[in-house]
Amino acid sequence: MKPVFIDAYYVPSENDEIELTNNSFGVDFFHLWHSCFEPLETNEMPSSLKCTGTSFSIDRGDSSKDADFTYIRFTLRVQGYFVIRGCGGPHQGSMGCTLRPLNPEDIR
Repeated sequence: MKPVFIDAYYVPSENDEIELTNNSFGVDFFHLWHSCFEPLETNEMPSSLKCTGTSFSIDRGDSSKDADFTYIRFTLRVQGYFVIRGCGGPHQGSMGCTLRPLNPEDIR
């Protein structure tokens, strides 16, 4: 529950996939696949049936926060101060974590 500063880029390789969701509930979601314990068929996308990964939810209940994540030109960037609200799992091979964005002035 302590604030952390994250400035991370992720450029997926040819076999990686990033799932992104932005919905009206003010939460953004992305899932990064770590590894597959069974070979994938040609053009098969990773799934929890054959792979492990981590899901990240970003709670955007207050849209005035400076922290953000963007996905531009096949590159995911997470930048800003966040509080990690919790992580759980593994559930069907994946972990789940929720991040709450902060403004720099929220850090004490």
